[in-house]
Amino acid sequence: MSFLREAVRLAPDYQPSRLAMWTAFTDQVEHQQALDVVRQVPPTAPESRRARFLAGLSLLSLGRNADAIAAFADLNREQMDPALFNNMGIAQLRRTATTPTGPPADSYFWRAADLDPEDAAVAFNLGYALWVARDLDNAVMWLREAVRRDGTDDAAHYVLGRSEEHTSELQSHS
Repeated sequence: MSFLREAVRLAPDYQPSRLAMWTAFTDQVEHQQALDVVRQVPPTAPESRRARFLAGLSLLSLGRNADAIAAFADLNREQMDPALFNNMGIAQLRRTATTPTGPPADSYFWRAADLDPEDAAVAFNLGYALWVARDLDNAVMWLREAVRRDGTDDAAHYVLGRSEEHTSELQSHS
């Protein structure tokens, strides 16, 4: 870390050093320090968009979910990206677990899936959000897609199994 601090001191206009510091702090689970350093990247720097994205990830890691949604939404207004919708969905899932406000998390994952229909992580996140929302038929469909796209995803297999279990239980009680 001292090498990166020295790099920033010697070349304060060289923003890749700050991005590297963000990675180092994040790897050390020092999310507030990571956020502080990446916010030093000026808006005029070519690395600004990347820095703002990383700031959003730090906010997500800090549990500042409403702030993370706002950061990703700002970036999305400039240029839509499925990763931004995916991260907004993650933040909203976490947020609604404590404070049920704003749109449902699955609405962000639906947008991400529309923009990148082959992304296994997005398919899993959408399926999981639908499972949480108790939309079991759609959850099963999307979790099957996640498993089809990435057969090694243990979490997708587990949540799919649980969703199919609940669906079977509901059908047997009908």
